[in-house]
Amino acid sequence: RIKAAESERTEGNAHFAAQCFEEARKSYDSGFVRLFFEKDEWNHVLSDEERDAVSAAKLPLYLNRAMAKLKLGLIEAALWDCDQSLLIDPNSTKGHYRRARVYVARVGAELAKQEQGLFWDVERTQGMSAEAHKSLDIAAAQLGPSDRAVAETARELRKLDARLSRHAKDFRDAQKHLYRDKMMGGLHEKYVAHRTAEERARELAERQQAEEMYDGMPGIESSDEEAEANES
Repeated sequence: RIKAAESERTEGNAHFAAQCFEEARKSYDSGFVRLFFEKDEWNHVLSDEERDAVSAAKLPLYLNRAMAKLKLGLIEAALWDCDQSLLIDPNSTKGHYRRARVYVARVGAELAKQEQGLFWDVERTQGMSAEAHKSLDIAAAQLGPSDRAVAETARELRKLDARLSRHAKDFRDAQKHLYRDKMMGGLHEKYVAHRTAEERARELAERQQAEEMYDGMPGIESSDEEAEANES
């Protein structure tokens, strides 16, 4: 089974080199099919050495399939493969490096949403950048920071971080303005409500005062009887 899986991986590598990434992914999938064991067989039939050999054969399949998925834009699926490779070998240099590449792609995808006017989460994207740095630092510690691939990825990540920092600042400023406007709007509403109540009370008092003044005024009589009496 392991030899058949290795043959599928070799075929997948050839597809990948030819930039036939979907075909490469399918070949790597076929490699995993070759290495499939039922749970009981895995737990009770295979020896520890045989299980280790199968896991060792799965490692490059996970790593290579991750890159094929990344080329196809299947970022979340690529991340899963990277994480699976690190479960097999937590010290895998390729595993950490390719995980960093996946997170760089995730950050880039989120920033692209911002430029397209789509919803995106600044803080979540900052967390993705932190994961990219973490994995890249581990790979750099093993390969050296001068390694070409590591250096290029580090430069790309710094550029993305610069864009992310600008957008994060804009986001914080927008939040401050929103909070200020909300607070000022609330104060204005309270002021208007209070002022309106005062005005209503004042208008009512003025109306009552006018009515009282009118009620106290003497009546004006100009009857015919009074006119005749004045003439006599």
